[in-house]
Amino acid sequence: LTHRLILIQSTLKENSSMMKLLDEIGLNYDIIVNKFDQVDEHEREGFKTHIQNEIVTLGLKRVNKIFYICAKQPQLFEDWLQLVNWLTPNEA
Repeated sequence: LTHRLILIQSTLKENSSMMKLLDEIGLNYDIIVNKFDQVDEHEREGFKTHIQNEIVTLGLKRVNKIFYICAKQPQLFEDWLQLVNWLTPNEA
């Protein structure tokens, strides 16, 4: 596996045991926050800060990248394209 992805809806606590296990065995992982469109536009930066604070509070050590997306409407957030580029190997 080249990437380990943890999908969450609203809080890291819903998958914290899986992330802590990955931390313990020394594997990095990326977090995908889906349904980001359901967060009010003026609250999105605060929500991102909340997710960052949860990482610290839960003591997660191996988080690599965090993507904020809406799977049903990928064009809404540029993180969708960044995620696709991140997962697509570069051909040299």
